[in-house]
Amino acid sequence: MFDINKVNKKDLETLLEVMTSGIASYDYELTHGKNEMQFVSVTISRGDRKYRHNSKFDKAFLCRLETMFYEIYKRLMVPDPEIEYKKRKLFLNI
Repeated sequence: MFDINKVNKKDLETLLEVMTSGIASYDYELTHGKNEMQFVSVTISRGDRKYRHNSKFDKAFLCRLETMFYEIYKRLMVPDPEIEYKKRKLFLNI
């Protein structure tokens, strides 16, 4: 669903929307560092549980974030985290 060779805010929003829709909420903040380098802080919440991740905003970050969602689901106590992860990952690849 997103082009891994180009990274932009819409790609991040698409990934977060698909992976959290109906089971969690998300928030993120993009900041600029030296030399126009971008950083991102992502917070994913479900009830009183939160998961935070900070990283340089690049294509490797999007790949890591996508693969981390199974563990994020487990930490947020999403029912059937493996099934939920596989279902949403399949949707991203359509």
